[in-house]
Amino acid sequence: MKIILLVLLLLLSGCVSFHTINRSGTDLEAYIEEPLSERSKKYEGALQKSNEAMRLLSLGKHDELYNNLLSSRAKPFTKASELKAMLEYIDGKYGKFIEFKPMQWWFFEEEIKETKLLSSIKLAKYEKGLLAFKFGFASDGEYKELLGISLRGKVDKNE
Repeated sequence: MKIILLVLLLLLSGCVSFHTINRSGTDLEAYIEEPLSERSKKYEGALQKSNEAMRLLSLGKHDELYNNLLSSRAKPFTKASELKAMLEYIDGKYGKFIEFKPMQWWFFEEEIKETKLLSSIKLAKYEKGLLAFKFGFASDGEYKELLGISLRGKVDKNE
């Protein structure tokens, strides 16, 4: 009973904020394709843009990803050469990009420095494991440009 009251007090005080999380698959198996759920259909544009980025990654077209998908707002903070170096490092460490599943999806909303963002997580199968990429979008409902790209890490549990 005391734990429930403590959680309620934290929620009501605003000390803890929960983010909306939507994903295909389960906690045990995330690399599954499914149609977008009703509550995730509003993120269809982010899924399409994330898939476009994954396609370019799979083809090694790092410059095209930078020039065509990365927002002009993000470019002053990320050089094309830095993005290329990061992606080449990933290729060197994890081997060849094998595949991604276009209808695998995972979205969550977050707020960073009073800016609302939507993150889209896409999983990619490489020779040496399953990796999770995070694509950031302004939470504007359109999701036309990437604000950022990062590697969340290896998903395999046996490393």
